[in-house]
Amino acid sequence: MKNLLTDHCVHLCVDMQRIFTEQTEWSTPWAVKILPQIIALTEMNPAQTIFTRFIPVTDHSKAHGICHMAEIL
Repeated sequence: MKNLLTDHCVHLCVDMQRIFTEQTEWSTPWAVKILPQIIALTEMNPAQTIFTRFIPVTDHSKAHGICHMAEIL
């Protein structure tokens, strides 16, 4: 993979956590598929990588909001 990051940009990695790759109620198949690319991009310049963290609610039934990705796609 070619280093795409210049000195004036960062790699923002949003919610790349085990909760999305393991068999949980938050599991999503895309997380496992893109993991090798995320690792490669991060290893190119770790200092320019920022990770966000998803913090799930304790009780899944009390989560607010809804995702309409099917409508968007």
